[in-house]
Amino acid sequence: MKFPFLSHRRILRCIFATLSGSAVAFIFQACYGTPRDLVRDLQITGTVLSASTGQPLGGITVEAKGISSATTTEADGSYTLYVPLMDEYRMDFHESTSGENMRFKELDTTITRTDNRSMVLNIKLHPAE
Repeated sequence: MKFPFLSHRRILRCIFATLSGSAVAFIFQACYGTPRDLVRDLQITGTVLSASTGQPLGGITVEAKGISSATTTEADGSYTLYVPLMDEYRMDFHESTSGENMRFKELDTTITRTDNRSMVLNIKLHPAE
């Protein structure tokens, strides 16, 4: 009689341990994300400033056209964008708002990759007229 009880108890412990481990893995991934494959990616970093005042611009959308990769600048104007390795990138810098509320002109530029791992691209946006 004791033998089936011990066997049943071991099975329950095994199930509990598996579920606990799965929960920990799920929470870790939810908090920290999955690791990126940085070997095949280029990291583009930089700062977006106002051309007239030199002040950093937060909330500017930085987009790599044709790749579906975009980010938004932080309050200090800084951004980081990961894109697949290519020779050229068409980059677009614009405000999230459109129409009469735009403070700065959109900037569309093409850049050429100079390094396999990272690139710094600092931009100055001109005020909208």
